[in-house]
Amino acid sequence: QNVARCAKFSPDGKYFATGSGDTSIKFFEVSKIKQTMLGDSKESSGRPVVRTFYDHVQPINDLDFHPISPILISGAKDNTIKFFDFSKTAARKAFRVIQ
Repeated sequence: QNVARCAKFSPDGKYFATGSGDTSIKFFEVSKIKQTMLGDSKESSGRPVVRTFYDHVQPINDLDFHPISPILISGAKDNTIKFFDFSKTAARKAFRVIQ
């Protein structure tokens, strides 16, 4: 695991993503971050990381969210731009790649 190199909030403020030097993208749910910070133990799945994407082979340089669709876009040192559909809970890989 590595230090986050970039971070973005989704346009609706419900989600947050970080891109790291270890090539991972962490996708967080803001409400779970708040629960964790406040020590709210009523929520059984209090882990704020909703999922982790591993699809780049070099460190992540930038992230952004589509303004309307549930799509997270990442750019990395491997000279690729990848598109992730975060509405699909099982998705761990990009559905589109631009090189």
